[in-house]
Amino acid sequence: MGGDEFGVVDDLRAMLRVNPEQRRAYEAEGLWADDTLTRWLEDAATGDRLAAIAGDRELTYSELLDRSERLAGGLRDLGVRAGDVVSVQLGNSIEFLVAYFGAARVGAVISTVHLPYRIAEIRTLLAHAECVAFIAQSDQKEFCPIAAAIGLKVDLPHLRHVISVGKPVDGAIDFSTLLSRPRLDASVDSPAADDPFLLLFTSGTSAGPKAVPLSYERVLGNARVGVREHRLQPTDTILSVAGYTHLLGLYSLHLATRAGAANVLFPAYSPADLSDAISRRRPSVLVCAPAHLAGLIVNGLLDKTDFSSVRLVITAGSALPPDVAKAVSAVLANGFLTNLWGMTELQGTMTGHPNDGQEPVIGSVGWRFSIRPR
Repeated sequence: MGGDEFGVVDDLRAMLRVNPEQRRAYEAEGLWADDTLTRWLEDAATGDRLAAIAGDRELTYSELLDRSERLAGGLRDLGVRAGDVVSVQLGNSIEFLVAYFGAARVGAVISTVHLPYRIAEIRTLLAHAECVAFIAQSDQKEFCPIAAAIGLKVDLPHLRHVISVGKPVDGAIDFSTLLSRPRLDASVDSPAADDPFLLLFTSGTSAGPKAVPLSYERVLGNARVGVREHRLQPTDTILSVAGYTHLLGLYSLHLATRAGAANVLFPAYSPADLSDAISRRRPSVLVCAPAHLAGLIVNGLLDKTDFSSVRLVITAGSALPPDVAKAVSAVLANGFLTNLWGMTELQGTMTGHPNDGQEPVIGSVGWRFSIRPR
């Protein structure tokens, strides 16, 4: 994937090309609207709207825009150019948001690496993507992906920069140092809607994992419709249990950015931590997999969790067992449980809707995403 600033972008854009007639139809229906992540962030960065809540830390969209522009400037100074692949292995954190929006601003293609992955998986993904920069946490328990990536550089000729979040590591570039750079020069073009944006690896549910390139218009056009389908508002607070390295987590992040809603950052799952986060942080929207909800039930925490703030649960990633759907629906006094189905290549395609009632959720993935506004 790595290469010159324009050739790689043109090659990937050709892979993702949509014929003009189809494009006009999407635009006429309001599905595509020249969307990019940078434009959405700029739109959300008005006033003091909260972008993220991480423990006792808060970040507004305006602050996120500033930090991402500084990171983009730092990446540009390192030689990262449009079409280069930047791989990110971080939990749901403020640093992930800055890395994600910053890499997007400079025109990079972002490839996420799941947190449990160790040296063998990291080597495979970085090699396949021809990644030029790798951003990860330096102080994970029992494993330092930064040290591992530095050791891999001799075998990965495209990997030029290893960027460390957390404590400094010899041979790595400190993330905070990049944030101290000036903002990206305004003369550097922002990405276009048909530019390649993500390189996601499928979960391999039905076959071996494969890399899927996606453009802004394909990904964000889906989230644009998703905001309408889920009836999200700027006043919503969204907690994604799914990691942002996963498609479901990114879908949640894109929904929040489009709606101008706040993200409650949930770094690592345990049933007790999820119960506590819902009760104390009081999200209005919960995005999770059925297993996360089942964990609350198995550990006797479902009835002990204060769901009074939750008006919508979006569950996806695997089949939703009927007994889990019934149990969760019973504790949502002020909200509704919905089921979402999608795939890496298409994002979300079918979902339940608030006020559908319990029956459409049980034994169904809901309804096809609506073309026209509801």
